[in-house]
Amino acid sequence: MELFYRAQEGIDQCICSQRFTISHLKPGIKTLKIHVHDCYEIYYSIAGGKEFFIGDQYYDIRPHDVFFIRPNENHHITQLDDIKHDRINIAIHSRFMERYSTPDTPLAGCFAVPDSRVLNLSPEYQKRFEYLIQKINKADGFGADLLEDLYLCEGLIMLSNCLANPDARYRPRNDSSHTTAQAVLKYLNDHLTEELSLDRLSREFFLSPSYLCRLFKKYTGISINKYVAARRISLATTLMNNGVSPSEVYEQVGFNNYNNFFKTFVDIVGTSPKNYMKYD
Repeated sequence: MELFYRAQEGIDQCICSQRFTISHLKPGIKTLKIHVHDCYEIYYSIAGGKEFFIGDQYYDIRPHDVFFIRPNENHHITQLDDIKHDRINIAIHSRFMERYSTPDTPLAGCFAVPDSRVLNLSPEYQKRFEYLIQKINKADGFGADLLEDLYLCEGLIMLSNCLANPDARYRPRNDSSHTTAQAVLKYLNDHLTEELSLDRLSREFFLSPSYLCRLFKKYTGISINKYVAARRISLATTLMNNGVSPSEVYEQVGFNNYNNFFKTFVDIVGTSPKNYMKYD
């Protein structure tokens, strides 16, 4: 988990541990391209974001939105204002969730609510959430680690309670003009481990290659090749988490050679497959 955040140069007020990482990324700090990682992530928008692509869905970004990103799920900001882009990222290791969850209070529950990937905090909860982040940042001395965990647990419980209010959350953008792009996404995911050439897609959807590429990028913010690569790496990390070695996994997820898999993995995950297995 720490390796992923190390790739983001210039992070302000970064809190790193083996349990979680909190990073305040202020305007001017470069946004990562499409990527995946093996932790839970909370993205808290302060200002400057416009569109978020998570999995296969588009979401508008508003100030004080909280986005919930699951482990090994590809995501990226498709449009933003670099001058104003201000946000807080919280990456939480699955072991943290397991350690503090109970049968009545699963802390990862806020990541599993159907059709509720994002909520907008009211002024009251906005202040409370930011206050808890500050408390984590200021924890010091004896018992600091337990206090940090306590405040983060409180924040996760608060967010879960907020999600219980249907008026606070909203669904992904539903634009009928993107019906074809959504159909292409479904086709890519259904045939992810197969050979997916542009000619094959053009024949399947009766569209010219150039028009298909423009349509897909307009909807997702990335090219078809980059999307397929990210989804394959996402699948690869899931298999690797279950014990499949990198030398076996690359063919299972659709790469034709290991060198291509290795380069793509490093580009998207931020570390080599070997190091990923080591740190998992």
